[in-house]
Amino acid sequence: MNCKEAKKNIMPYIRDTLDVEALEDFLAHIAGCESCREELEIYFIIEKGLVEMEENKGEANISRVLKETIAASYERISRGHALQIVGYVVNTLVLMALLLSLLLQLRIWWQEGFFL
Repeated sequence: MNCKEAKKNIMPYIRDTLDVEALEDFLAHIAGCESCREELEIYFIIEKGLVEMEENKGEANISRVLKETIAASYERISRGHALQIVGYVVNTLVLMALLLSLLLQLRIWWQEGFFL
């Protein structure tokens, strides 16, 4: 992901609307690009910081909230990868069950003489 794409994804990130793949690319870019990270912090302060300050009566640690948000994003990515692996396993098991059923049916037909 380049800086232009990352900056375009800042607000979707803050609003938690990025899919797992885009989120992973965005976080990887933010981790290595100081300019984009600073821009994320500015937008985060504007978008979330004001709400946080109102809820906590003027006392808010926006830096901590951003770090917690980024940590939660990494957890979301991990869950997304785990679900993807589970999906692959389930699809593989279903395919194997269908193949086994087909082979057993062919064996039954062969024993009953349908292929003679």
